[in-house]
Amino acid sequence: MISIRKRGQVYQYSFEISKVDGKRKRKSKSGFKTKKEAMEAGIIEYNNYFNNGCNTRDEKISYSDYLDLWIEDYKQNMKYNTVRTYKSIIEKYLKPNLGQYRLSGITSYQLNNFIIGLCNKYDYSRDYIRNILKVLKVSFRDATDLYGFINYNPTLTIKVPTKYVKKIE
Repeated sequence: MISIRKRGQVYQYSFEISKVDGKRKRKSKSGFKTKKEAMEAGIIEYNNYFNNGCNTRDEKISYSDYLDLWIEDYKQNMKYNTVRTYKSIIEKYLKPNLGQYRLSGITSYQLNNFIIGLCNKYDYSRDYIRNILKVLKVSFRDATDLYGFINYNPTLTIKVPTKYVKKIE
């Protein structure tokens, strides 16, 4: 249960969290101009706390902005040619086709259509399509598990179509 109270000129929300060493603990934040603002922020924080135990960060970030953040962090664990290949895939395919969408709004259906569209549009080998899919999967895995931007990874069910149709001219 979220409680709201006025502290001077601002409002504060608070709610009870897990006990530590047998003592009751509360999570609270103050500084809201209106009671409504405090309640809305409290509901978001309450849901984040009880759904996954941590805050989901900036849920309005675009996939393009996230890819820039992700590749900068992720490149420290990769060799030079892998970084170059990933950046090429990001700039050629992911940003132009998916970059304008919110990271949290991208669905499995949308990603599946993206992969099928690539297979139909370009005459690439199955391995190259798999590389594109790998970048997608790793970026979304980190958005879910490492950064906490999204709660569900939409790439879990995505794969290269078994009946890979190459471009017919």
